[in-house]
Amino acid sequence: MIPILPPHLIGIGGPSGGGKTTLAGALGEALGEAIPVIPLDAYYRDSSSSPEQRASRNFDHPDAIDELCLKRRIVRDGLDRGRTEASVRHQWELTVRPMFEQFGEPTAVFADAVYDGNRPPGEIVDEVTRRFGW
Repeated sequence: MIPILPPHLIGIGGPSGGGKTTLAGALGEALGEAIPVIPLDAYYRDSSSSPEQRASRNFDHPDAIDELCLKRRIVRDGLDRGRTEASVRHQWELTVRPMFEQFGEPTAVFADAVYDGNRPPGEIVDEVTRRFGW
């Protein structure tokens, strides 16, 4: 008989490029079908506009960091969204960093655990699964 474990909700927050999607995917893989992953990116309003129009929108404000996060974002937005490094850096300074500092960073005080994006996702997954006894 498979033991029934109490439900847990794991919220993963952090700045753009901080590794949230990577960590959620690693947790999902480690726990298999036991964990649904619901990305908040799926809830943005439609932005099927051009890359230039998307670049001008502030996706980091609730109404809509560090160097490592910026580097990750430059790579991701360049490969997945066709953005130039200059446009990513401009958006980072104009909206991404200020919105994280205003709305994201202050919520860390409510977290049961805080991990920086410098550790391999596998290490964090191991800690989370030990924490909850999975």
